[in-house]
Parts: sequence; structure tokens; C-alpha cells
Amino acid sequence: MMPDMEDMFTIEKKVYVSELSQKFSVTEETIRRDLEKLDKKGIVSRTYGGL
Repeated sequence: MMPDMEDMFTIEKKVYVSELSQKFSVTEETIRRDLEKLDKKGIVSRTYGGL
């Protein structure tokens, strides 16, 4: 799942956990864990309300 999420960040400048959850058919908690990993790698910069 994460490579697809990474691709989204090159297209979209702002995404929401709820939108990602629906798109990938997983829970919001799963998205948050994946985003935490991507943030630690420096791929995304997390903010409140979006990325």
C-alpha cells in the first residue's frame, strides 16, 4: 500500500486521513501508522488536518 500512497503525495499537495482510508479500504488507524512511517523517512510532512 505505501508505494501507492507515496505516488499520491507527488500529485496531491494535501490529503486527509479519511480520504486515504476510503481510497485504500483500510481503517484510519492503519493510515495513521503508515503516515508515521513515511514522516520518519522524510517523505511527508504531517500537519493537523492534512499533509
